[in-house]
Amino acid sequence: MKTTFIILVFICFIPFNAQNKAKQIDELLKSYSNLQQFSGNILVSKHGKIIFKKEYGYADREFSIPNTVDTKFRIASLTKQFTAMLIMQLKESGRLKLTDPISAFLPYYRKDIGQKVTIHQLLTNSSGIPDYANRTDFFSEIIFHNYPREEFVKRFCSENLQFEPGSKYAYSNSGYYILGIIIEMITKKPYATVLQENIFDAIGMKNSGLETQEALIKYKAKGYNYSYGTYSNADYININSSIFSAGGIYSTIEDLLLWNEALYGGKLLSQENKKIMFTPYINKYACGIIVNKILVPGMDHDVTFATHTGGINGFRSLILHNMEDNETIILLSNTVINNSYEIDLNPIGNRIFSILHDLPYEQPKASAIDKVGEIAYNGSIEKAISFFQQIKSKEKDKYDFTNMETELNSLGYSLIHKTRIKDAIAIFRINTEEYPSAWNVFDSYGEALMIDGQKEAAIKNYEISLKLNPANANAEEQLKILKSESKATTIQ
Repeated sequence: MKTTFIILVFICFIPFNAQNKAKQIDELLKSYSNLQQFSGNILVSKHGKIIFKKEYGYADREFSIPNTVDTKFRIASLTKQFTAMLIMQLKESGRLKLTDPISAFLPYYRKDIGQKVTIHQLLTNSSGIPDYANRTDFFSEIIFHNYPREEFVKRFCSENLQFEPGSKYAYSNSGYYILGIIIEMITKKPYATVLQENIFDAIGMKNSGLETQEALIKYKAKGYNYSYGTYSNADYININSSIFSAGGIYSTIEDLLLWNEALYGGKLLSQENKKIMFTPYINKYACGIIVNKILVPGMDHDVTFATHTGGINGFRSLILHNMEDNETIILLSNTVINNSYEIDLNPIGNRIFSILHDLPYEQPKASAIDKVGEIAYNGSIEKAISFFQQIKSKEKDKYDFTNMETELNSLGYSLIHKTRIKDAIAIFRINTEEYPSAWNVFDSYGEALMIDGQKEAAIKNYEISLKLNPANANAEEQLKILKSESKATTIQ
């Protein structure tokens, strides 16, 4: 009788424990949602079994249509895992080698680079090919145009190398765009078709695809920005032209679980090639996945995480996979906070992992910059600065000051875009006082002063920025212009 009782208690404890963790996860996500820091869908699984799944926020805010389990999201750079898989399948079938250079498949690609950069270097972001998404004209111009693939590669994926291929790490959408073209050249099929046949159909992903501008996609969420207390529609992007195989897939949380189980379970690739795909190279980047073994505080052993995030106009994504325990956390969001992709979903994923392992974690806090920006937009800059100084000195535990340097800078530039130059100057000034060793804040302050016609003050701040970072080419260039103009004025 005693033994039966113990067994009964043990059996009852398992679902109760799972229910308790599900409740904690739900409470955590509700907190994020109430703070306007998460809108989207979440799925948590262990050994392929779903232990938590829920939707938060709206797929369409204008029509008040909530997110559902069927809502489709742009997954952005999670796409790179799929592109890497297709390349590894081509390797497995003997149609390419990872040591093959770009020029073996793209005869039109510039030879001086194409003969040096290998497939493996493209996969591991060690090619040295600059990321086209870092171009100053990417968000202002390139994303609006419909370029043919070959023209896009020639114009935007063929710039001079940043470093010798294989010697360093630098994240590059350009590399994964080129990989998509290589897949098309080898298979003589569109990338979308190969993706559908080799992955989606093979493992039953019925609610995923490569987005095009023309297609109407049922249940696809709209993307939003949330900035300083206000929601707005995300900017347009020609995803088929300017993103393609680097980030053009849409999917659902349940489809991504199918993908994750197939990826790590060996349904799509042999053990030998799976090992190659998951072997981290420079900066822990493997093939479309970051693989990192770390000692988590509170645990007595290392945990190997395979993870990647994604960010694109109006959307953010995360898959966090614990390789030892086969735990998976999938987060898809249709809201970008303060137009910043630096505010990603990792903190949410990390807190969920802590819940799963009974580790301590902090509750989310209200965003300091969100409140400061809301006051700056709707009240006055003086009140905004006063509020910032007050919460910093008296209510620091209540607000989240993460990435404050970057966020104050973003607020300053958003005020510039609204032609509130004096207000932007005030924000940049505060930022230099808060972060006196950060070269970028002085560069931004100098830019605002220059726009306002305060040339001497601009020169002073650009000089400080250059002193803090002698490699700041922008400050060097602006100083030449300002000093030349100042000299010309003196001569007159």
